[in-house]
Amino acid sequence: AQDESFRVVAHPSVSAPDISQQALRQIFLKRRTRWDDGSRILPVDQEFDRPVRSSFSEDVLGRSADAMQTYWQAQIFSGRALPPTVLEDDNDVLDYVSSTLGAVGYVSAQARVPSGVKVLELVEQ
Repeated sequence: AQDESFRVVAHPSVSAPDISQQALRQIFLKRRTRWDDGSRILPVDQEFDRPVRSSFSEDVLGRSADAMQTYWQAQIFSGRALPPTVLEDDNDVLDYVSSTLGAVGYVSAQARVPSGVKVLELVEQ
């Protein structure tokens, strides 16, 4: 059951038509760093105060945006990983995803997705 508050978007070079919530969680927690074809995955988040970020964090990552901030502080402090790039809003994410090989992000459901950006269907597993 997909939450309609956001859509997952990717660079057109990403060959998959869909992505599982589990795979997306692994990507945004930086536990998976390569697409199936071996190319780098570049996840991109939205600003902390954006409602779409809260929806994405809770629905896909299973944690509140606050809990994710704490998670990334611990990752950075321990030297394990850096969080995904953070951009201001839907338009910035769409610009980044359209021009960055391997990029994946999310936008609000009502965002106009231009040609040159692929929408990935979110599937259960």
